[in-house]
Amino acid sequence: KGQFIDLTYRPNAYLTFSGSYDKYKLVKQYKWLEELEDDNGKHYIFSDFNKELNIFSLRTSGNIGRNLSIQLYSEVFQNYDVYSNYSEYIEDSLGYFNTTNFIKKGLYTIDENEIQSDASHLILDPNYYLSLYPRYTSLIINGILKWNYMHGSNIYIVYTTRKAVNGKKFNNYSDLYNFITYNEKYSWVEVLRDQTIMFKIDYWFEK
Repeated sequence: KGQFIDLTYRPNAYLTFSGSYDKYKLVKQYKWLEELEDDNGKHYIFSDFNKELNIFSLRTSGNIGRNLSIQLYSEVFQNYDVYSNYSEYIEDSLGYFNTTNFIKKGLYTIDENEIQSDASHLILDPNYYLSLYPRYTSLIINGILKWNYMHGSNIYIVYTTRKAVNGKKFNNYSDLYNFITYNEKYSWVEVLRDQTIMFKIDYWFEK
């Protein structure tokens, strides 16, 4: 199920504010998770799956004089997935996967020593797979300054900054400050940052 709210406010003809909030939840049983292979053959692993997605965005656009305008866009994106009740579908004599074998122990772990050990057959719990983005929060801010320096011709300055934390859950938007200042180093957690500034000039060859 999902919820979506979108609001727009225009205090005057030159300035516009708009914001949106998107919330989405998904609960699924027996979601295919991965295929494993060992000396006994292939194993098809399924799990119960709960997803919660929150997206909040804010947009501002305005004119500063006749030839200068600015646009700002920011977005907070949160994804939280939970995998549980792992099970394996077993192929019967007719080739159908209709028997569920629930896996309680002996498959997943979050212990680095067990994962790296040659004697252990345990693998990383999917709730900690960074490639699955099970606990992911990102903040992106874009700013565009546009100058109409002559008729039909413009100069653009675009600035983008982004920060993302993959592997740690931040409870809600009130926890945004902790997200912004977060810079810890833990196993199964990564912090991603980038900044970009771009310039663009276009010129209209009037005949």
